[in-house]
Amino acid sequence: MPRAARRRLIAALAPARARLIAKVCYPVRSRWSAAVRYAAVLDGHTLSLHAVLPAGVREGFEGRAAQLTVSRRGMRHRVPVRVYRDGDSRLVMDATVLLGADLGGLPVRAGRWRLTLVLRGPSGRKRVPLALAVPPTPYGGPTRPMTTCPRTGMRHRAGRTFTGRLRLVCASPAAQAEVARTELRYTGADVEFRVLGSRRSRWEVEFASAGRSLTRRAAHLGDGLLHVSLPVEEMFPRRRKENWTLYARPVKGGPRIALGRRLHDVRNPLRVFAIRHIVMAVGEGRIMRVQPRYTTAGTLRFTCEQMPEMHEVRR
Repeated sequence: MPRAARRRLIAALAPARARLIAKVCYPVRSRWSAAVRYAAVLDGHTLSLHAVLPAGVREGFEGRAAQLTVSRRGMRHRVPVRVYRDGDSRLVMDATVLLGADLGGLPVRAGRWRLTLVLRGPSGRKRVPLALAVPPTPYGGPTRPMTTCPRTGMRHRAGRTFTGRLRLVCASPAAQAEVARTELRYTGADVEFRVLGSRRSRWEVEFASAGRSLTRRAAHLGDGLLHVSLPVEEMFPRRRKENWTLYARPVKGGPRIALGRRLHDVRNPLRVFAIRHIVMAVGEGRIMRVQPRYTTAGTLRFTCEQMPEMHEVRR
């Protein structure tokens, strides 16, 4: 089945699957599983969990060593968790799991990982699965949950099996060019970025406008960062105003990737990531206003506009 058709089929069946889990599978599993009240991936690489332990788990476990095991196909990682009594005298657990070996966290790879709580009490060890009835609703406020790691591009999310068991779903990075910094000067501008989800090492940047295209080689700065300077003299608008979009492209050929800021947890990026404009002198008698901005899709765009007085002189 084609990938697009498979995605449409999964989306069409999702409501029926959710009802089946909530009304049939979850009530059965919750008898011996910890009921997950909160499960979300924050800042792209931190899994946060809160769950209420089942009635079968009573005395002797609070305050003792407990672990969360993250396992898949023979690979198993362990993380210490906190087990305690809440205000309603229920036995609950909290867990915070850092994901990604590059960040000093768990070396999880692409795939579906099983999560299990392991308790140690006076009578020995007890394994408790985690059950999720309904995925948590994103909270309000200026930030939102973020499932893609801004350093590695790995994607993580809390999911469910068909029987309602909580699992961690990890996916390989999608190819994208993430802007790290922009610097504006009165004589030029620079952009620093990193390319995720690609094994290519040499990149160039294409500056594209309506009917025009410029290319500059990107330089390596270390730690995965790339740097490019804008060819501002050649970007001087032929009309009163021109918009330029930046694309990263492998030197030896391949699909181009639009530069932008997409790996963030800000709900209103157009306001938070607003960048001031600057007036540049790009040659004798040529002055233009340069305004960097991010589109609603997160793509970086430079608007170059002739100054009004310059426009009057040309007339």
